[in-house]
Amino acid sequence: MKEFKVTIPEYGRYVYALHDTTIFECLARAGVLVRTPCGGQGVCGKCKIKVVAGNLAPSSDCRKFFSPEEIDKGFRLACKAKLSEDISVEIPRESLFDRELFYLGMDEDQSISMVNPAVKKIYFELPPPTLENPISDLENLRGIVGDVKVDLEMLRKLPVFLRKNNFCGTAVISGNRLVALERKNTMSMNFAVSVDLGTTSIVIAILDVHKGKIIASTGMLNPQAKFGDDVITRISAQSVSKKNLEEIRRAAVDGINGLVDKLCSENKVSRNKIYFISLAGNTVMELLLCGIPAEQLGVIPFASPFKKGIFLNAKDLGFKINPAAALYLFPVIGGFVGGDIVSGLVSSEIAKIEGRTLFVDVGTNGEIVFSDNGKYYGGAAAAGPAFEGARIESGMRASRGAIEKILLEDGDLSFNVIRNVEPIGMCGTALIDIVAELLRCGVIDVTGRILPPEELPPELSSKIRNRVIPDKSGSFCDFLITESGGGGRGIYLRQKDVRELQLASGAISAAIKVILKRVGVEPGQIDLILIAGAFGNFIRRKNAKRIGLIPDIPDSKILYIGNASAAGAAAVIMSSVKIAEAEEIAEAVKYIEISQDPEFQDEFAMAMLFPESCGDC
Repeated sequence: MKEFKVTIPEYGRYVYALHDTTIFECLARAGVLVRTPCGGQGVCGKCKIKVVAGNLAPSSDCRKFFSPEEIDKGFRLACKAKLSEDISVEIPRESLFDRELFYLGMDEDQSISMVNPAVKKIYFELPPPTLENPISDLENLRGIVGDVKVDLEMLRKLPVFLRKNNFCGTAVISGNRLVALERKNTMSMNFAVSVDLGTTSIVIAILDVHKGKIIASTGMLNPQAKFGDDVITRISAQSVSKKNLEEIRRAAVDGINGLVDKLCSENKVSRNKIYFISLAGNTVMELLLCGIPAEQLGVIPFASPFKKGIFLNAKDLGFKINPAAALYLFPVIGGFVGGDIVSGLVSSEIAKIEGRTLFVDVGTNGEIVFSDNGKYYGGAAAAGPAFEGARIESGMRASRGAIEKILLEDGDLSFNVIRNVEPIGMCGTALIDIVAELLRCGVIDVTGRILPPEELPPELSSKIRNRVIPDKSGSFCDFLITESGGGGRGIYLRQKDVRELQLASGAISAAIKVILKRVGVEPGQIDLILIAGAFGNFIRRKNAKRIGLIPDIPDSKILYIGNASAAGAAAVIMSSVKIAEAEEIAEAVKYIEISQDPEFQDEFAMAMLFPESCGDC
């Protein structure tokens, strides 16, 4: 069959593809990735491209997102427009895949308490066996390092190693298993890697187990994002074929390997001296990493293939570290409340906190755990990808060019942009900010409606009033954030954007209320709220309360605990006690399937309304 040429002049690249191949696939083959939060289903409108030469017929999905004038100018959705002749395309900046993600890392050079770490090194000098004492090699070694277990391969290596090295060397012990023998004294070269495998980002740290501290950490956008922004979209993508499942799995493994290479190179650490990986992710992320189909999590009763933590051989999954290294996969609580939440609960030491504590991880899937003096209740709410910028017209992740904070002060609007460049969109924190601010000044009412000019409060400043603009239909109003940026179209808060935020915030708020009702606790009786996660760490307390995302309690009782999942993954490396805690707490949490609770729909409907007011916000 004849192939057609697709040229991307600004990158100096081109590919050939068959008739009816999507432009998204062509660009990916050329090494140019565009944003596809919806996984290529044509419902997010983020993969905008412009045809500058040749003809590319617009699909019906293209016409939903672009005006007739834009269609005439060549704008198309890359995921739905299909090749029929030679073309050249341009890619707007706002359509490019977010490679410079703003991730929440870990404190470098941070010391961690050590109690029987996951990997130990013991230097030994053994007396050779004699006629008077014909001790076996294994028992001779056990006399120094303890009653370790060995596999057949290690048993084969042991006698040769001892005699070649004058019965001296270093034993590497993972758990109670002898995993390696090394020449001379290498006790100071004992490293491990912790991984927080998030839906949006991957954060890893290299730990010096000998010194008991984090050497360095780094992160990146999860490469699996090209298969969709949220776990449901990725479940759908992996279910298409075994090939898709393996591609999704390899994307995460390759991403982690790349980060390990980077940190090893920067910190002069040999990959062969990394003997352990701990990995925490939500249930879907952990399944996909192992190449385990996840379809069952998309249907009732949302059952996971495993619950307790699992030890695996890191090499079997494709990790390029010491071949004998083990990988600890965190236990899951149930449904979509996975290992990342267990890890966060461990690092927050929630078991030691007296009183009623609400742990909330805000994201595409909001996970909640309520602790009441040793009793735990947990559940998850499908908030959707609005917090990550999907389904928001000018929405994007927290990367270069994203407006991340918005204030209304002195009668006008001001904002911050990540990396201090021209804005190309706004991320989830800014979306929460602007809606909360407009609620306060009366531009948005409790139903979420952006009021038309004639209904605005008379005391509203003219600068804010002039930003309220009727949309093209005349039925609704939009709010102008800035005329510059947004690919020349300006950046607006649209009425439909407010509705998307109501859906996301309402789902989490309703889930919290369902859990509290189950245990007979009123929101005002909460003693402490712990907000975890990279996204949650940047939400302003008063704005989260103003839109009803979290209960209205004093700011002093709301604590940000950062990337708790990453911190927990590091903690279990340094302490077997923490691994035991992870297993115990995962077992102790009573899982509540929020979506099936008879009161959820009523609570969700009520949560779709913004609060009339907020105590101190």
